[in-house]
Amino acid sequence: MIDIFTSFTEEAEDANKAVDDIKRGLDGSVLAANVVGILHCNSDYVDSGVTRAVCEAS
Repeated sequence: MIDIFTSFTEEAEDANKAVDDIKRGLDGSVLAANVVGILHCNSDYVDSGVTRAVCEAS
């Protein structure tokens, strides 16, 4: 069985707020030990360090 969860942020400057937005979007979702995440974003998110913060967040 495959479950799909979607979360997003429009915050491209503040990495902490971006991570909080994404976590809030997943709040209540049951994530298993074998979860795979796919990140799709504009290059502004890479340049500002938001993607690094999202990838390193637990």
